[in-house]
Amino acid sequence: MIKLRKILVWSIISLTIQTSILFYLNKFYLAEEYKITFIQEEKEVYKEAVKEVNIPKTGKNIKLSPSGKYAYYLLENIPHIINLADNKDNVVNLEYDINNYFFKWHDFDDKLIITERIKGKKNDEIKLYIYDAKDNKKQEALDYNNVSRSYKLPGKNINVKDIRLNTLNTIIYVKSEKENGSTSINRLDISDGMHELPIKNVNMGNFFVLKEKDEVVFEDRSNKNIYITNKGKTEEIKISAESKSILLNIDKDDNIYVGEIENNMVKAIFYNNQNDGEWKKIELTELIGKDSIYIFNPKEIYAVDSIENTVTNITTGKKKSFEGTFLDMNLSGILSSKGEGSIFTKVKEEEK
Repeated sequence: MIKLRKILVWSIISLTIQTSILFYLNKFYLAEEYKITFIQEEKEVYKEAVKEVNIPKTGKNIKLSPSGKYAYYLLENIPHIINLADNKDNVVNLEYDINNYFFKWHDFDDKLIITERIKGKKNDEIKLYIYDAKDNKKQEALDYNNVSRSYKLPGKNINVKDIRLNTLNTIIYVKSEKENGSTSINRLDISDGMHELPIKNVNMGNFFVLKEKDEVVFEDRSNKNIYITNKGKTEEIKISAESKSILLNIDKDDNIYVGEIENNMVKAIFYNNQNDGEWKKIELTELIGKDSIYIFNPKEIYAVDSIENTVTNITTGKKKSFEGTFLDMNLSGILSSKGEGSIFTKVKEEEK
């Protein structure tokens, strides 16, 4: 019995000492080294409804990035990327004259796609670069073997006029123009090279990509018709027997948007997903210039009124006012020039 008591007493003493040591280590020795900090993720870089942006009044070709956190512009033929949150401005370094380059934001990422034209003896070539606005880095685009390649253009003195991405794969469609004004579209596979699409005798205007089918939809400015490439063939997209049309956009869900025109102005918008085959029509209350229409999805189609300084959601009728001269917009906000700089106005009010 006495032995049992001694064992219990020593057990209690031992437990007390261990507890005291652990308490000391936790409170004084380990507290700073292993301190845990809980960080709440910030949803937006800036919270102001209207924010001043240091884009000079003389800036050109100004375009917002997909998130609206950055903007691209040219100043004295030098490309810049500005962070709208802190107004930090970075120059995109180039090796050749600005006329050898074409710039376009990625559809969904804050990355600038850059084509660089390289003069050749028989054919010009292009190289692809990707500029990541988040870390201010320009890198060569690499194929599946992690090799940077150049791709032949269809002749010499070719100018890249536009590019479209198929974000479901590594395909880029390049619209180029020759010295005689003729245009072509080339399908560029980063790992498989570049091949010209069989589109002939077309005065090509807008073109977009159906990502799921990997086909191109384009407009012919001469006859005001819309066409689609289908497994190497070109087919007309029929909407109305009498109307003349222009291609406005294809959204991320492959909805095609076509404007019915009158006196070169849009009087109605048709949209269709090739999977259901039915064209839906949105009547406009007034004629609108095609460059004043911004389409993101069927519920978010905006018309810019530069006289009234408003942007109107055509499907809901809701208006958003802005100051200055309109420059660009996306779903994050409106960029406009005012005074010697620019301002960014949110399209949607802050959710509470």
